[in-house]
Amino acid sequence: MNKVTLGFMALLIGTSGLFFTADSATFTTQRVVAGLEAPLFVTSPPGDFDRLFILEQMNARILILQNGQLLPTPFLDIKPIVGTTELEEGLISLAFHPQYASNGYFFINYTTGASLTVIARYTVSSNPNVADPNSEVVLLSFSQPVPIHNADMMAFGPDGYLYVTTGDGGTFHDELNLAQNGNRFYGKVLRLDVDGGFPYAIPPDNPFVGEPLVRDEIWAMGLRNPWRASFDRLTGDFYIADVGAEDFEEINFQPAGSPGGQNYGWNNYEGNTQVGYGPISPVVPQVTAPFFTYPHTPVYGAAIGGYVYRGSALPQLQGRYFFADYNAGQIWSFIEQGGSLTGLQNFTMDLVPPLYDINNINSFGEDAAGELYVVDGVEGEIFKVVPLTDEILVTADAVNPPIVIPPGGGSFTFTLNLANPGGAPQNFDLWTDALGVDTNSPSDPLIVRSGLTLPPGASVTRSVVQPIAGTTPAQDYWYRVFAGVYPNQVFDYDTLTFTMSGAELAGIPPGGWEPLDLLNEPEAAAAPAAGVSIRPNPFNPVATLAYTLPQAGQVSLAVYDLQGRRVAELVNGWREAGAHQVTFDGSALASGLYLYRLQAQEVHTAGKMMLVK
Repeated sequence: MNKVTLGFMALLIGTSGLFFTADSATFTTQRVVAGLEAPLFVTSPPGDFDRLFILEQMNARILILQNGQLLPTPFLDIKPIVGTTELEEGLISLAFHPQYASNGYFFINYTTGASLTVIARYTVSSNPNVADPNSEVVLLSFSQPVPIHNADMMAFGPDGYLYVTTGDGGTFHDELNLAQNGNRFYGKVLRLDVDGGFPYAIPPDNPFVGEPLVRDEIWAMGLRNPWRASFDRLTGDFYIADVGAEDFEEINFQPAGSPGGQNYGWNNYEGNTQVGYGPISPVVPQVTAPFFTYPHTPVYGAAIGGYVYRGSALPQLQGRYFFADYNAGQIWSFIEQGGSLTGLQNFTMDLVPPLYDINNINSFGEDAAGELYVVDGVEGEIFKVVPLTDEILVTADAVNPPIVIPPGGGSFTFTLNLANPGGAPQNFDLWTDALGVDTNSPSDPLIVRSGLTLPPGASVTRSVVQPIAGTTPAQDYWYRVFAGVYPNQVFDYDTLTFTMSGAELAGIPPGGWEPLDLLNEPEAAAAPAAGVSIRPNPFNPVATLAYTLPQAGQVSLAVYDLQGRRVAELVNGWREAGAHQVTFDGSALASGLYLYRLQAQEVHTAGKMMLVK
């Protein structure tokens, strides 16, 4: 299996926290609920497209979000039997039985005041929104040496068995050597048949059945703190994110159909490096290398596993595995392809919405439709990854990049284009923010204009000067320009980057930005200019691009892929003033996002079009 080496990762991370940035904004996050108490997980029963079940760790409750509203009565409240003295204790995980609709079974993992980890089954009551609190059946329990590294993520695999990840017992270097001890449950993946016996049975093909030095329940060993793990709902591949000690964070990968029996090496290995804190298991002396590692640093320090995206709202993300770092508040994604890693990108800028921080990512979630959620456990918020709706298209291009602001402050200039691709007038607000790459903290949003309108097919282009105060902390920034309905709905946005030099790294102070009028004129509306209307959008495989020219002139209209390669030249020549249209045929192209660019006289506009086959 190929893996990313340390040298490659050090090059990717550098000092700015970037791996690769996205080529063009096509999605963002939308806050779906706030005011929660230490949320830790979100999921839905199979086939239940109307409800989200939210796990509150410290309150030891499961709440239901239905039609955008939290139901007043918890689905389950087990606070009296749960102990929560540390960050990694409490109600830790939730998994619905694959046949939940017929048997009503769901499984939870929690810790008790007596330092026990408990894996238990509960049953829904006659009220589908309330579980029976007296239905608990304990599958297994074991004591915890210290109140950290409890891990214990649970998920049903494609084989119908329940998989449970466990931490190493919590000592810093696993001084008790529990992760390599086959007779203890710590630092393992367990695999249980919850239908074949009471309270469970051992799957006959578990890899260590009959091995006297390893418990029959164990599927894999050698993990430190596998806080989150998940199955790809399409392929059955298994991803395990393991929090490192002081050298590396890692993502482990088991392809579908794996026979199990892997030893991921801890506490003899951390990442790809043999650290030798303890001996390797004599039963499985061959260590399985992690699929992906990145260095544990003062900024990066806790890998939080997510999911492979398999929803339908964002076809451009199909097959991408998302994960985060809790300490850094950064979100990345890659694609596993034939045992190799491809397409590594940093999506933090895309997924941190305007106005809100997502700095304490302790989990991801997935609903019944395969749509992706991000959980901020400290702020008590849950965000859903959603597509941009593109009622107004935004293009912001820096003049004379790269932009470096001196310590005393300064300014930069960019060209802003706003276009209405639709067939009706569009009202919108326009605002900006700046997101620190290292601190992942957005500035206070600037509502530079509200109540704007663009006629159908219209566009407006302006040159904008953004002043930057000398008190702005030194780091790299994503500068974002949004169009939408302030503050929660984003139609589209574009991003450019700048570097502030010479000051101490810190959060962005409120009011540290100068408000500015991006349009520099009383009215935002423009007469129909070189705007482009696409019908339909998304399209398959043919779309009609209509545009109106206020005056005759030389016109260029072309389509590009996200790598900047021109895939079609639709217009290149003189056109008279008035309305024009041209057909674009994407039959020979793959599904995905494409960009068009129209240039006419001194006016230019660009936008997005989605081919979905």
